[in-house]
Amino acid sequence: MEEATHLCGGDVLTGPGFERGYYVTPARFTDVTQQMRIAREEIFGPVIALIEVDGYDDAIAKANDTEYGLSAAIATTDARYAHRFARDIQAGTVKINRTTTGNLSNAPFGGRKHSSTSTFRESGRVGLEFYTQIKTVYRAG
Repeated sequence: MEEATHLCGGDVLTGPGFERGYYVTPARFTDVTQQMRIAREEIFGPVIALIEVDGYDDAIAKANDTEYGLSAAIATTDARYAHRFARDIQAGTVKINRTTTGNLSNAPFGGRKHSSTSTFRESGRVGLEFYTQIKTVYRAG
C-alpha cells in the first residue's frame, strides 16, 4: 500500500462558477518515493508530489526514471545548472525559472517517451509537418 503524506489542498470547489465541471484546489504531497504511482504517472491537474533528492545528479536520475517526459522546470540562479538541466532532463519542453504551464503558440509543444506522442509536435511550424508528406525528387537534364 502506497502512502504519501497529504500536506494540503485537493478540496472540491463549489459555488457560483463551479457547478459545471470538476474543480479542486492545488494539492501537495510529501514523503513520496520514486516507486509510488503518484511519482510515476502523468497527472493533469493541480497536484505536486515532493520527492527528496541528494543533489543535482540524484534529482535528474529520479526525474528521468519514468515513462513520461512532457515538461520539466528548474528554479536556479546558477546558469551552469540551468544549461545542464536543459541538456540532461528527458522532457519535450524545458522551462528555466518559469512554470511548466503556458507555452508560446508558435513554439513546438510535445513530450518525450510516452508523453504526448513521439511522432510529431503540436503548435508552431513543426506542428504543420504532421499534415505533410515529404518527397525528394532528383532530376538530371
